[in-house]
Amino acid sequence: MYNSRGKSGLDTLDNENILQAVIIVDTFSQKLSPFCEHMPSSLIPLVNRPLLEYTLECLFLSGVQETIIFCSSFAEQVRDFIREERWPGLAINIVVSEGCRSLGDAMRDLDTKALIRSDFVLLTGNLVSNLQLMPALERHKRIQKADKGAVMTLIFKECGRRWKAPEDDFTVALDSKTSRILLYSKKSRSQGKIDIPMETVLETAEIDLRS
Repeated sequence: MYNSRGKSGLDTLDNENILQAVIIVDTFSQKLSPFCEHMPSSLIPLVNRPLLEYTLECLFLSGVQETIIFCSSFAEQVRDFIREERWPGLAINIVVSEGCRSLGDAMRDLDTKALIRSDFVLLTGNLVSNLQLMPALERHKRIQKADKGAVMTLIFKECGRRWKAPEDDFTVALDSKTSRILLYSKKSRSQGKIDIPMETVLETAEIDLRS
């Protein structure tokens, strides 16, 4: 594990109150091949800056204090990048697990290592966003107080059709009152048919479809 601390460090903070984030560097797919044959997608440059830099900037500006960067390949390249960057007040830990082949494997590995202490932000290493994450995290905490079974809050951002790849089409069915996700389908409404289980329809007064 490689550790890079900001100047202020985290030693004086209560571990339970530290806002953590997990960045999954690997995509576990071949979508960006051949660009990713010799580097992870998170280090592909965009306007002369690696994508991972935009991701870290988003977390830094949102007040995240500790970030775990998880990778199963190209670990040395990721370490080299982190050594060159400085994010005051943001502690960065790099976790390497070469046997991981999926997001599920990565999360199980992190759970085994007991690195996550409380609610955390999960995102990929090729995210480019100026989204402020704190409002979403506070909303997640409010939902948890009302519903102990709520384990995750997902953030979706609508984009124009011209920027959307066909393989990224999906439809989400939501409870209109609570915004609870009832169904996530890789099919889009443009395909003409979405299968929603009858019990879900009967148990929900009003359903919202987003795609």
